[in-house]
Amino acid sequence: MNIIPFHIKSRFVKDFLSTFSSNTILLILGAAGSMVTYRVLGPTGMGTYTVLTNFSLFFVSLVELGTRQSTMFHLGKNVFSLNDVVAANFWIWLFSSLIGVIIFYFILDIKSFSAEDILVFFSAMVIPASISNTFINGLMLGVGRFTKTAAFNVFNAIFSFLLIILLVYFFEFGVLGAILGLLIPILTLTTRKFLFLSKQFSMRLRIVFKFSIIRRILAHGVLYGVALFLMTNQKNIPVFVMTGTVSQHDIGIYSAGLSFSGLLYRVFNALSPIIFV
Repeated sequence: MNIIPFHIKSRFVKDFLSTFSSNTILLILGAAGSMVTYRVLGPTGMGTYTVLTNFSLFFVSLVELGTRQSTMFHLGKNVFSLNDVVAANFWIWLFSSLIGVIIFYFILDIKSFSAEDILVFFSAMVIPASISNTFINGLMLGVGRFTKTAAFNVFNAIFSFLLIILLVYFFEFGVLGAILGLLIPILTLTTRKFLFLSKQFSMRLRIVFKFSIIRRILAHGVLYGVALFLMTNQKNIPVFVMTGTVSQHDIGIYSAGLSFSGLLYRVFNALSPIIFV
């Protein structure tokens, strides 16, 4: 007896292959972009970049409170309408971004880490940008658009790589160029996905506060958010500990080795949402 219908199996294979291939491309482009960044910035510049970006992303997985996975679940089960989930995500994004930015500045203060104000500002902006991209990605996967998500990610990886080459190598913007090379692609990717959902599913951002929906999404995702925070920040905690104790030169060397050794995880970790949905 064939328990799993053929159309489900074929869709799974298609989604699996498209996601796996796209993340392999992301791995190659990410490695190439990292090599350019490390070569141009040097250990000290890379240390500054590592500290700022690690601190900005340190609590993103926690403040988002597992909303991405909870969104995928409730959309996949047709518990709530897409527009209701979008409205709930907006309010969660607003409060979690505010908390994340406050924590970011607090960490910099207690660590007595000094950097140019413009670097700190754009690093802080990575927090709301990353959370918004995480939420919109949950919407994309919740409605089953894996192949389209993979296509968006590949295009964005190419754009990110070219932007790094332009800002870091040619224009020699240094650490600022590297941070902008991280921030701008996140914003463009989020915007493209939002416009796609608006066109394909008539999705609208309505600023409606429905506490019951927000509470249910948070309650379903908070435990996953805590677990994700503990798992994803194992590699970031050493940077937190080293800041203020060792030189930025040494942190830059550490981050180079850690970054390349962790690139392969991006390919396989991206496959779990397919099985989940």
